[in-house]
Amino acid sequence: MFEQEVVAALNDQGLEAIMFEATNHPISDIAILSDGDIAAEIQLKATDSASYVYDTLEVHSDVPIIVTSEIAQQIDHEMVIASGLENDVLEQAVSEALAGEAASQTAAEVGGESVSEGLADVVGESFLPFPITPLGIIRALFGIPFL
Repeated sequence: MFEQEVVAALNDQGLEAIMFEATNHPISDIAILSDGDIAAEIQLKATDSASYVYDTLEVHSDVPIIVTSEIAQQIDHEMVIASGLENDVLEQAVSEALAGEAASQTAAEVGGESVSEGLADVVGESFLPFPITPLGIIRALFGIPFL
């Protein structure tokens, strides 16, 4: 559910995000596309374990990780991005869906929370490469974000 919530929010906010078809895709969980090509890959961790995220950072230090709010508050690392959703809300939404109580509801509808409205800005400005064009090079030289 976390992946679905994040991908939907990124798409709503103007980035083209997809989940990989294989649930066991190596290293990353979602991709950000630019002109149909993968521009960035991102991991998602819906957990209440900061050590799990730290372990992942040790192995894949170059892949950004979108995490639940409470974990983002515990980890000060440039590759860790707060989603705006709490792990408890996600767990409640999944439990209710499995029980048949809210099968079509999102975590926002169940717990009153949604993915941070500025998530696409953070992802776009921090982790998407500049295009290799004259304008892209000029923007990179002056520190102007691509998006």
